[in-house]
Amino acid sequence: MKAIVNKAAAILAKHSYLRFFVSGFIITFIVEAFSRSSLLAPLKFMVGSPLTFFINIFIVSLTLSLSVFFGKFQQIAEYAIAIAWCCLGVANYIVKRYRMTPFSAEDFKNIPMLNKIASNYVSKSFIITIGIAVGGIVISVRLVWGLLSRLNAKRSAAISANGPVKTRKQRLTGILAGTAGMGLGLYLVLNMGMQTNALSENFENLAEAYEDYGFAYCFSNSLVDVGISKPAEYSKAVMNSIASAIKSGNSMKSKEFGNGSAGSSSTFTNASEKFGATAKRPNIIMIQLESFFDPTYIKGLSYSEDPIPVFRSLKDSGASGFLTVPVVGAGTANTEFEILTGMSTDYFGAGEYPYNTVLLKNTCESLPYILRNYGYTSSAVHNNRGTFYNRDTIFSQLGFDNFTPIEYMYDYGETPTNWATDDVLPENIMARINADSGPDFVYTITVQSHGRYPSENLLDDPEITVKADPDVLGANYNVNPVTYYVNQLHAVDEMIGNLIKDLNESGEPTVLVMYGDHLPALNFDEDDLTQPSLYETEYVIWNNFGLELNDKDMTAESMGTYVLSQFGMDSGIIPQFHETFDGSGQYDDVLEMLEYDMLYGKGYIYDAFNTEIHFVKKSDEDHSRPYPATELSYGTVPVTVQKAEVINGSLYVYGSNFNTSSRVVINGKTRDTVYLGSGLLKVDDRISQTDTSAVYVIQYDGTSGQVGTNSNVIYLYGESEEPQTGNGTAI
Repeated sequence: MKAIVNKAAAILAKHSYLRFFVSGFIITFIVEAFSRSSLLAPLKFMVGSPLTFFINIFIVSLTLSLSVFFGKFQQIAEYAIAIAWCCLGVANYIVKRYRMTPFSAEDFKNIPMLNKIASNYVSKSFIITIGIAVGGIVISVRLVWGLLSRLNAKRSAAISANGPVKTRKQRLTGILAGTAGMGLGLYLVLNMGMQTNALSENFENLAEAYEDYGFAYCFSNSLVDVGISKPAEYSKAVMNSIASAIKSGNSMKSKEFGNGSAGSSSTFTNASEKFGATAKRPNIIMIQLESFFDPTYIKGLSYSEDPIPVFRSLKDSGASGFLTVPVVGAGTANTEFEILTGMSTDYFGAGEYPYNTVLLKNTCESLPYILRNYGYTSSAVHNNRGTFYNRDTIFSQLGFDNFTPIEYMYDYGETPTNWATDDVLPENIMARINADSGPDFVYTITVQSHGRYPSENLLDDPEITVKADPDVLGANYNVNPVTYYVNQLHAVDEMIGNLIKDLNESGEPTVLVMYGDHLPALNFDEDDLTQPSLYETEYVIWNNFGLELNDKDMTAESMGTYVLSQFGMDSGIIPQFHETFDGSGQYDDVLEMLEYDMLYGKGYIYDAFNTEIHFVKKSDEDHSRPYPATELSYGTVPVTVQKAEVINGSLYVYGSNFNTSSRVVINGKTRDTVYLGSGLLKVDDRISQTDTSAVYVIQYDGTSGQVGTNSNVIYLYGESEEPQTGNGTAI
């Protein structure tokens, strides 16, 4: 046996590209074992889908072959690439464990968030376990590569002693030929996979795609598949045809796009014709409820009391239905994107968050921009960090006027897993409604019922207890995650009741729309539920002025249009598209074309509609965008500085509306700050008269830096030059 092993190892050492394939097989098996949380699952994948499994091996092998370009450091490079793949497999295991959706290249953009939220998801014992697992992988791979390195060294020595040495040009030619051959081979097998339907480029369900096509293929696809590809039929004439169809209210009859030209007049509705010129338009509040769904849909579980009595009563008395969302277990921002824009994330890259890509550069038609035409002020309220999912930038790109993240909230509690409690939201919502006399659109994102849902018991005396049926779920079913979840859900439900009480007392006509952003990451599948799909949550619509609506199921992308249409305020291109093409066979093709044109293309649709909103056009090459980014204000009460003084070398800053996120800035440098109360902050650094002049306060998110704008500036020792902007770095 030892002789056979040595013989095989010698062959692998001699033939590098064969070694890459053997190594690729081993790595693919390890990665799939982590991704599928089973040692047997990779075998089933290999036997059930041999071509797909081989394609994953080929992808890994090709990346390993790149090590040949590192010359004498080839073994180190090969080893590093192998470790990188294994670590990606571990990352996928962790991510799937806590959010039910797999790890993609898009997640690298969320790495800056990890420092802040790691404690919300994982326990120290789990981190230690994963560390041990990664260490074991590193050691194992190192041993294998060490053996191959020694064998390769012996072979190189033998060649040097007994045979001709290849010139540098010969070696480079061989390397280029080998790598090109690997690339061509991968192209051929990928094409074969597409032709035989063993692979797909469209991942409607990301989790299922990783199961069907393998981690290496799907993750690699997520690296290169970003944004919306230019449709083959995209042109100005086609966009004019689409505009004509939308304006006329008639969807195009055939799959072929026409060459008609759009008229120049706008069909935007004058909403006063429908709602009344003198009537006060209703406030519209939308609440995206984190991981909210009816837990009675889980088979085999019973509860000591109804976890969501308020939401259930609203379902019974108002309009409600199932809402199809683009994600499960996580991906809040994509449901949010669809609700606010009326666009679908289906056409973007695998696992892509538009909040992390195109919206960082481009503005986009949205509910706030549309409602601005009808006199609305738009505010966003979220009891989490303002920089999470880049919302401090994105909400400006989506036309919001004000943003109240947790850095501008006061006296909030925290859950045992370190998320803010939602009982702070009603007062902040009401503050935005009371901030002006006109109608308000307030978009709110909750966070209390966010995962993780711990397997250990973190609740000493839970208000709601959970009982599992052993005949359905087995004798060893752990009810702790569900118990934790339903008790947080119950608190969210109480918040909804309190908000409705406040809205009734306000006397202002209000429409309240609430929906779950996705199902919770409780690691169940469709067979575990009595509801139709993992990609369906529920919504309710409540109002306090007698508006009657019918129950209906809808998609997240159509929700905004449905609400606006009740008041004749659907004067946007996307809402009018939904009204025209809903149920049409052209729906997907036209929506994809519109999204490409509005976000990536030339903006022909804007010119065709001749909107009344001011156009911003940077150049002839840049497409027209009628929606200039807004300048966000933050919070409802201003953070102000009134006085500062040095006592025993420490700086004391007096003012109003400080909180634990407040940081003192001295001459443009953010200092470590001690919060002593809403009117007092302290800087313990030794402060001397010579280095202290301009003083102001910023709100700081703890990791990414400043959120929002500066307070007013005071000068401790007399005015000097205008102070620098705080750089968000504590010193």
